[in-house]
Amino acid sequence: MPTNNGVSANSYYSDATCQTLLANRSKASTPAPSTASSIDTTNDVTAFRIFQIGARYAGPVYFGSGASCYVSSSDNDFFALGAEIPGSAFVSAALKTAQ
Repeated sequence: MPTNNGVSANSYYSDATCQTLLANRSKASTPAPSTASSIDTTNDVTAFRIFQIGARYAGPVYFGSGASCYVSSSDNDFFALGAEIPGSAFVSAALKTAQ
């Protein structure tokens, strides 16, 4: 699994209905990101999702959800999301605790 690189895809959108997620990170962080993480809680199931990063996004940015979607004043760096990377693309591991 990729390490936490400070790039998330949870709260910012490229459309006024808050449906198309954007990846975001603090301004001018380096190096350029290659992945973004998202936590999906759809249907009372929590899933950790990883996406490829697309091109830098410079259009209007929205924050919120549904009817509460509004223009954001954030000065973060934003990127389009690429394809989701399936869990099967990562090496399987098991966590064992001492007994």
